[in-house]
Amino acid sequence: MKKNLLITAALLVAITLFTNKAKAQGNTAKVTIHLANAASIIMGANKDITFNYTTAADYAAAKDSTLNAHFTVISNTPYTINATTSTAFIDGSNSIALDVLRIQVATTDIANGISSYTAITPVASTLTPLVTSAIPTTSTAYNVKYSIPNAGGLIGKPAGNYVTNIVYSVTQL
Repeated sequence: MKKNLLITAALLVAITLFTNKAKAQGNTAKVTIHLANAASIIMGANKDITFNYTTAADYAAAKDSTLNAHFTVISNTPYTINATTSTAFIDGSNSIALDVLRIQVATTDIANGISSYTAITPVASTLTPLVTSAIPTTSTAYNVKYSIPNAGGLIGKPAGNYVTNIVYSVTQL
């Protein structure tokens, strides 16, 4: 009887070991992506521009200069780009009005279908829209064309280096 009991117990242990399948243990991990609105405008390496008026011919013709990839915008929502400056062109106590300078902007993001320049915009001391309703982007570079179409505003000004700082800003819509 003892022998039968031992055989039965051994047989039950063997059956239990070979018939129980391992059950997977499981837990879950929650993954969250938190999105916040973010935008930036980054100036390119070549950010300064100089217009030289040294001859009579310079005063007689329009001048322009284009800076490729002048700034790059990153924005997770549609946005606008504005320009402003706080002062006229200044050289000591002398000044030149801001409206002598015009700005046009074009994107280098051909994949998004924007390849032409915006309308010519005079620079002002208030926010001046350069690009409106641009699509979200991870990196769109903009070419900027600066121009002085008419030197009339420069006539009668003393020789010097007249300077202003243009501030570009991106605003999410």
